[in-house]
Amino acid sequence: MSDLFKTQRAGAGHNLFMKIVLTSTMLAALAMTAASAQQPQMPDPAPHQEAIRKLRAMAGTWKGSGWMRTGPEKHTFQQREEISLKLSDTVLLIEGNGVNPEGKPIHQALAVVSWDTEGGGKYKFRSYAFPGLSGDFDASFGSGKFVWGMKIGPVTTRYTITISGNEWLEIGEMRRGGESAPWVQFFEMKLTKN
Repeated sequence: MSDLFKTQRAGAGHNLFMKIVLTSTMLAALAMTAASAQQPQMPDPAPHQEAIRKLRAMAGTWKGSGWMRTGPEKHTFQQREEISLKLSDTVLLIEGNGVNPEGKPIHQALAVVSWDTEGGGKYKFRSYAFPGLSGDFDASFGSGKFVWGMKIGPVTTRYTITISGNEWLEIGEMRRGGESAPWVQFFEMKLTKN
C-alpha cells in the first residue's frame, strides 16, 4: 500500500492512479443508473381506487330472486351475491350463485371489475362462469347504474344494475340487429343487502 501512495507522488504513477479511480467511479455510476432504469414503474393506484370506490354501494352480501326467459319459457331462481373491494380498493370481486326452485345450482360465476387507465379510462368486467366460460367486457357506471354487456354476432346483450339503498335491481336485455332494433328484456333479479 505504501508503495502505491509513493508512486502517486511520482508524477506518471499519480496520473495512472487517478485514471483508475475515475474509471471505477464512472463504471459504478453507470451500473447504478442502469440498475435504477430497470426498476419497473409502479402505476399510481389513485385513479383505480377512485373509480372502484364509486361502486362501493355494491359491496356486501345480497340475496333474493329472479327470473330468466329462455325461448318462450320463464325460469325462476334464488340468487346470492358476495361482493367486496379487494387489493386496496383497486378491484371489485363479485361471486354469484343461483339455484332453481328445487335447490339445484343453475348459476355459478365469479367476476372482477377493474379500471383501465390505459384504455382511455373505463371499467373492465372479467367474468368466469361454470363450466369454464369466461369473457372480458366493457362496463360503465353513471346515474347510479352499472352497465355491462357483450355483442355476439348480430345479438347485443346488456345488464343494468341499479342499487337504491339496500335494494338491487338487475335487468338483462338483448336486441338483434342494429342500433335501431328494440331492446327485449329476458332477465330480472331483485336482491336485498343483508
